[in-house]
Amino acid sequence: TKHAVLLLEENENTKDGVLLIVHDELVESFDTNIAEDRSKITLQKMKEAGKLYCTSVQMEAETAVGSYWID
Repeated sequence: TKHAVLLLEENENTKDGVLLIVHDELVESFDTNIAEDRSKITLQKMKEAGKLYCTSVQMEAETAVGSYWID
């Protein structure tokens, strides 16, 4: 998760938005008009980071867009 944040920060278009890192979860905040696109980028970076640390098993990730973090 922390490595995925570093990967997100490498891109100027995606480095804003991370509010909180909790264990294996990222909580991000974006305008509703870009939330779905950003969710796809976050998913890609989470999987990319997982490949660096777990080479024998594919690491899965999932994203969700909601009004509140608990949605």
